Amino acid sequence: MKNSFLIVLICCCSCIANSQNEIPSIKTSYDTNANDYKNTLVINSKNSFDLNKFNEFNSEFKIIAHNDKKFVLEHSYSSLNKSKGRCAAGLEKKLLLISFDDDFKLLNSENYLLESCLFSIELTKQEKRTQEYITYHCENIQSLDLFQLKIDLRAMEVIRTKI
Repeated sequence: MKNSFLIVLICCCSCIANSQNEIPSIKTSYDTNANDYKNTLVINSKNSFDLNKFNEFNSEFKIIAHNDKKFVLEHSYSSLNKSKGRCAAGLEKKLLLISFDDDFKLLNSENYLLESCLFSIELTKQEKRTQEYITYHCENIQSLDLFQLKIDLRAMEVIRTKI
């Protein structure tokens, strides 16, 4: 009997903790009328944000990092929505930094290109992750320019520097 009470108490405490520390997520649904996907950033149980403002055809979003009011998302989509020609099977991938005010209304958004068939940009090194930063190394293969995108996890900023 004593063990049953303890298990119930632990479960109740866990539920309370989870409701206070909700983990944001991306909800994706298919809109048959538009023949496209609808992506929503679920911030918490009371607030969500429609990502379709940033949507390209058949977009996919993934949360890379976040704090209370800022999110860094990976946003990938097809280079072209037709099946022929250069980059027909290509991929475009961006980092999207979005900031919200206290009422979770959009304050600011910034895009940082990671990979692009259309603009000849490729990721040369996979992400390097530490407790303070996430770093991506990229190259523009037409101009041979190298650059890095570094996400500062404390300030929740994306810094682009030429290498």
